[in-house]
Amino acid sequence: MKKIKSTKTTKQITGGIDHGPALDADGGVLISEMSPAEILPEVGVLSIDEFAVWAGICRSKVYMEIVAERLVADKVGRRTIIWKSEAERWRADLPKFVARRPQPMPVP
Repeated sequence: MKKIKSTKTTKQITGGIDHGPALDADGGVLISEMSPAEILPEVGVLSIDEFAVWAGICRSKVYMEIVAERLVADKVGRRTIIWKSEAERWRADLPKFVARRPQPMPVP
């Protein structure tokens, strides 16, 4: 894993629940280099910012997915939450990338 120097915490990166340092004790690993399973909190819910970091997309794209009804979110007071199970379902429903070879241009 790539080592970096920083003092940011996951709360500063995600704007959500404080999950401790974003870097390990050995000098640090950026949270974006962790696997999705390592980022998901144990409580079972994600804030918009936490989901964006976990999914590798920006906040605007998260809201676009909610508006398009591909991602289900709930409101708790002023906070928007995404259940861990819903995050996993959203990821499983993403279209799979299939690389295709370009077809040769026909010669007239």
